[in-house]
Amino acid sequence: MAKWIKFIGKRIIYMLVTILLISSVTFFLMQKLPGSPYGNEEKITSAQKKVMNERYGLDKPVAEQYLLYMAGIARGDFGISLQFGDQPVGKIIAARIGPSVQLGIQAIILGTVVGIILGIISAMFQNTWIDTSTSLTAILGRSVPNFVFAVLLQLIFAIHLQWLPIGLWDQGFYSTVLPTIALSFAPMADAARFVRTEMIDVLHSDFIELARATGIGEWEIAARHGLRNAVIPLITILGPMVASLLVGSLVIEKIFAVPGIGEQFIKSILSNDYFTIMGLTILYSALLVAVILVVDILYVLIDPRIRLSEGDEE
Repeated sequence: MAKWIKFIGKRIIYMLVTILLISSVTFFLMQKLPGSPYGNEEKITSAQKKVMNERYGLDKPVAEQYLLYMAGIARGDFGISLQFGDQPVGKIIAARIGPSVQLGIQAIILGTVVGIILGIISAMFQNTWIDTSTSLTAILGRSVPNFVFAVLLQLIFAIHLQWLPIGLWDQGFYSTVLPTIALSFAPMADAARFVRTEMIDVLHSDFIELARATGIGEWEIAARHGLRNAVIPLITILGPMVASLLVGSLVIEKIFAVPGIGEQFIKSILSNDYFTIMGLTILYSALLVAVILVVDILYVLIDPRIRLSEGDEE
């Protein structure tokens, strides 16, 4: 237990340091962002700009602004939006994160399950037309941008067949189907490729030949031995992708008019809303490092052959 506490504790410290560095870099980059957070500066007077700078604390020296902002983050305060009705950034994120998380979870589950199935089938029928077909599907899923799939899905299932809504977020689960499928192609492709590669290696191992000699069927061997050995590399590549999908896909949310974090991020950038941009960047960074921590823990839990490093055991 002490080893686990030290193992997790060290990684939490790394997480906090990483988030601090990203927050700092993002803050100072915002200072160099061209344009004004108040829109067209030609339409406001110097006096009006001075009043607004005082209101949002932008009249203070950069170093003081930085310290105040970091202190606010420590309290969970990400500041006030400069463009969206003076709402707290935390409130904006809370209102927007739900649709993004829902789509992200659905896309990861759908893509991973389909990808694992395709990878197993491809490995079991190696060097056949089935293998070629599944491998080609995986290649297309990774190489073709998801917004291309999104437009094709809208054209086929929303316009021609009229089975599903073309966009918006007003028809419950049906509104999530097309964007979920569009987002699922990337995790599906990666899962299929990695599962296929790992399972082919395992199925040609000596201990698999021994298992065959005992009369165990090929599909049972694949499920019991092959899939387990494919899980760890699969987690490696899906981990960062989970973080990305959970905080929204900028293009997909725009195409399907999903009121999520991705759409909000685009609006914030276009309007130079400093505090909202920084808040969303910190959210993504925190989620990414949290996923990396979970991946590290899953390594040890899934495969008992993996042990905590010597540095963690001391």
